Amino acid sequence: MIGRLFSYDHAAPERTRDAVRSFLVGDAVGQYESVFGKVREEAPKREAVLSTRVTDSAVVTLRDGRARLLVFADQQTTRTGDGSSSHAPAMLAVDAVRRDGRWRIDGLDMFG
Repeated sequence: MIGRLFSYDHAAPERTRDAVRSFLVGDAVGQYESVFGKVREEAPKREAVLSTRVTDSAVVTLRDGRARLLVFADQQTTRTGDGSSSHAPAMLAVDAVRRDGRWRIDGLDMFG
């Protein structure tokens, strides 16, 4: 889920858009947009592909159909035009709610 949300291919933006519709609800939509909107804006200009892979996660709380998780990930950005790439670690807290038998993210904390 996190890998799909925080990955972006300038040549196939619908993949990320579909993940947002599938996994985010409530406040998480705006929180995500405030962070990831810039990626969507800049990626086509830079011919960039951002790949996010979750490396570890931990459940902080789980109660009454709600969960809080810490998620650690590796992100790689590749510019398809020149083949250059960079790596960066990422950490975020995720608040999730169980609705209709599925977990949905309703809060994101990017720690800055």
